[in-house]
Amino acid sequence: MAQELSKEVMVREIIEFYEHKNGSVTDAEKAELSRQPLEEIRRRHQYVEHLYEHLHTVQNTILGIEAIQAKRAASAKLEHQRDLEDFEWYREQEVEKDAVAAAQRKAQEPQDRKDFAKLARQHGLSECRANVTLWLSTHSIDGMAKATRTELDAYGQELIEKENVRLLGLGPVQLRQEARAAGLQSRIQGQQNEADEVLEAQRERDSRTIFPVLPENWQGQKLDAAFIKSCSAETQRLITRRFGAYQVQALLNKA
Repeated sequence: MAQELSKEVMVREIIEFYEHKNGSVTDAEKAELSRQPLEEIRRRHQYVEHLYEHLHTVQNTILGIEAIQAKRAASAKLEHQRDLEDFEWYREQEVEKDAVAAAQRKAQEPQDRKDFAKLARQHGLSECRANVTLWLSTHSIDGMAKATRTELDAYGQELIEKENVRLLGLGPVQLRQEARAAGLQSRIQGQQNEADEVLEAQRERDSRTIFPVLPENWQGQKLDAAFIKSCSAETQRLITRRFGAYQVQALLNKA
């Protein structure tokens, strides 16, 4: 059991509390307090103790809140530092990837330029800087500028020079074979030109008469080049009269 405090001790502690609270206590107030009965002194002392306990509780709560806030601040700072480190790591990775990609593009550029030079000659495109830049960035020839007459003449001269170099490297037998092949190709081209002229003449004649469009089927059979070639002469004449020689010949040329 705790020892009970004397009246003098309780009075002193009450006065200390008032001084802490109000800043000062007059002698008259001290004398007035000392004259109070013991029960009143006890009551006031208990009240003071209760206030001190409440104050300690508040102080501890504040300290606990400050500790939590400090811990959260430290955690947030650590998380922020980690975020910065992660960002820096990702940035370094992106820089490294960009550097690798740039090196790859630089290494690939000579081959890309050769490829474009070939495409430019195949499709009649200009080798101007804008076209080259567009090709290096997109690998597409859409929207490119056409070659100028000077460039086209230069492309043609290149082909002639390459062919001359190739022919100079051939032996007598190979040259004769080349000549025969060129002659055969010339005859084939001539025959094709003649067939084209005949077909055009037929189209011109048929344009003076409105013929119906050639159907896909004839008497239950598919009307194609094979059917025209295998049907009877009478059926061929009937189809030609009905739909025109141009459409029939054009169908045969597709075979």
